[in-house]
Amino acid sequence: MNSALLDIVQGDNGSWYFENMAESLIYALIGIVVVFVGIGLLIGILYLVGFIIKKIESTKQYKKPVVQTDAETDDEEISPEVRAAIVAAVMAYYVQEKPKCDFVVKRIKRL
Repeated sequence: MNSALLDIVQGDNGSWYFENMAESLIYALIGIVVVFVGIGLLIGILYLVGFIIKKIESTKQYKKPVVQTDAETDDEEISPEVRAAIVAAVMAYYVQEKPKCDFVVKRIKRL
């Protein structure tokens, strides 16, 4: 079969092609199959690597840094007096910036 590839060179009749057309079609078909199998193999390997990475990432336990912002602090840590002072300071700032107040009292809670 390998010697058949050498038939591409100029033959006895002066032709630069294969001895018959069927042989060249078989080689073309084999080449196409090899290319598609190779591409399929590469796609399979990449899919497998991606699947393994997803599994590893999903099993890892990430520890988020514990940082408390003002919104995340417990209500018990801030005394009612400090809350009232903060609200008063914010209101005083907004009164100077905008005379019309955009705050609406929705609920009054006794402290």
